[in-house]
Amino acid sequence: MEQVRIISAASAHPPLRVPQDVAAAHIGALCGDARRVRAIARGTRIQSRAAVLPPEQLATLGSIAERNAIYQRFAPALAREAVLCALGESPRDRVGCVVTSSCTGYTVPGWGVELVESLGLPLDTARLPITEAGCAGGGVALARAADYLRTRPGACGVAAAA
Repeated sequence: MEQVRIISAASAHPPLRVPQDVAAAHIGALCGDARRVRAIARGTRIQSRAAVLPPEQLATLGSIAERNAIYQRFAPALAREAVLCALGESPRDRVGCVVTSSCTGYTVPGWGVELVESLGLPLDTARLPITEAGCAGGGVALARAADYLRTRPGACGVAAAA
């Protein structure tokens, strides 16, 4: 079996940081159980959260379509930033697959199309968009990229989650 290795990893985050206690207060107000939300937030030991909109603006979003439009506006650029950082100076012509995953939003065509085009990856780069894998989506994307690469010695792959 061909050995597959992760040679680089990177992440990108929106510039807005929301302290965990502020995020918990907003979520608690929305769901009506502020005490429980505060307890869960404390238990995570997360200091702050990255967001594309301030919490008071997020609270006004109504439909799933409205939320997904925000995802479509921000996720592709953040994914591109992380992939650019992870690829560094690696030759783009060796990238054989791009596996993308998201449990946050959905877009057709997937933002993997934009990654292939904007990063100058080969036009025959295999793309596999994964949805509905929840928080495990990043792990699923890594596993599927590894499966692809095991059958293509010398090729490189990208696994990206947003």
